[in-house]
Amino acid sequence: EYVSGHYNDNDSDTPYVSEEIQDDLVKLENNVEGYSTMGLLVGHLNGRYMILTSQAYTAAVEEYAVVVQDDMRYKGPIDKFIPDEYKAELVCSDELTGISIISIYDTQVTDADRQYMKVADLDNSYVLNKGDMVIATGKIYGTSGAIDYGTITNRTVANSIDNNYEIFETNLSCMKDDYGFI
Repeated sequence: EYVSGHYNDNDSDTPYVSEEIQDDLVKLENNVEGYSTMGLLVGHLNGRYMILTSQAYTAAVEEYAVVVQDDMRYKGPIDKFIPDEYKAELVCSDELTGISIISIYDTQVTDADRQYMKVADLDNSYVLNKGDMVIATGKIYGTSGAIDYGTITNRTVANSIDNNYEIFETNLSCMKDDYGFI
C-alpha cells in the first residue's frame, strides 16, 4: 500500500507518503531556477540509479539535483540539517507521455543516504483493467509529492516509431502541468 490511511494522523486534508514507499522517492531540486519536484527510483543499472520524473520539470531546468534525505527523516537538530545533493543527468525524455528519466551514479551517494534508497517494486501493467483502483504519486492538484487514488476509466494503445505502449486514463483530477506515476 502506498498510502497509509490516505491522510495524515491529524485528519487534515493533506495526503502524505507512507514509510513503505518513502524510500522509493527522491526530491529533485534546482536552486537556480527555483523548481522542485519528486522522482521515483525505478532502477539500479550499470552503477546508476534511474529516476522517473516529470518531463515538464526536465524541460524547465537545465541542471538537476537529487536529494535523498529530507528534514522529515533527519534525526538531529534541524538547524544543522544540510542535505546532500547529487548532480543528475538526463537519460531520456518523452513529451508525449510527459515523463523523463534522469540518473545519478551510485558512487556519488553516501552510505547515510543509500540506506534511504530503494528501487520501487513495480507491478505489471498488463494485469490492470478498466475499473481497477490505482494509486498515483507525483504532482497532483499542483502539489509535488502528493498521493491520491482513483479508478482506471480507459485504456488506449499508442504507437511510436520503436514500440507500442498503453495509456491509462483515470478519474483523478488534475491541474495544468500535473503528472502522476501509477
